[in-house]
Amino acid sequence: MKVQKSIIDNKTVTQVFLSKEESENKELIKELKQENQNVVLFLSGNKNIAESLKYMLQFMKNKVEVN
Repeated sequence: MKVQKSIIDNKTVTQVFLSKEESENKELIKELKQENQNVVLFLSGNKNIAESLKYMLQFMKNKVEVN
């Protein structure tokens, strides 16, 4: 799991990157939401976190180029 604070649209958000196994721990997710405001969860599914981040970055790059 990786937790990072970022500013998106002038709001501080807590980004949490989870593996599939970590995402199944509902208590962990509940604690993260209680301790932080504006929590954004990214789940890697069956792939590892690095591959998921690479996919998200490519998606955002393509989205920005289109807009």
